[in-house]
Amino acid sequence: MPHHMWGDDWPHWDKLHEAITWCMDEWRRRARLGSRGKEKFGTFRHHPCFYSPEWSIHSLAYPAYVYYQWSTRLMILEGYLGKLVSLLRIDLLIIMYQRRVYRQVLLEACEKWPEIREELMDDYQED
Repeated sequence: MPHHMWGDDWPHWDKLHEAITWCMDEWRRRARLGSRGKEKFGTFRHHPCFYSPEWSIHSLAYPAYVYYQWSTRLMILEGYLGKLVSLLRIDLLIIMYQRRVYRQVLLEACEKWPEIREELMDDYQED
C-alpha cells in the first residue's frame, strides 16, 4: 500500500490530483455516477454513489446535485417513474452499467498515468 505525506519529495502530487479530477468528471459524464473522491495519504480515496431504487431519476439527470432542479409537477411525475423503473428492474441495468464504467475509467486512468497506478487503485475493490 503506497503511503505519502505532504512535504514528502514525491514528485507526482499534481498528477494524482489531475487523475482524481479526471476520474470523477468521467464517471459523471459517462455514467451519471456521482462520487466522493479525495486524496488521502497520497492515494485516491473514491466512494462512488451508484444508482439506488430509493433515489430519484433526478439523480441520474443531475448527479451530485443537492437541490432539486425540476418543477414540483415533474417531482410528482418522477415519483411514479421511479416506481416503474424499479418494477421493470431497469435499476439493475443502470447499476450494472455504472459499475462497468466505474471500473473502465479507473483502468483508463492507470493507462494514462502509469507512474501512479498503485495510488489510483489502492481503494478499489472488485465486487
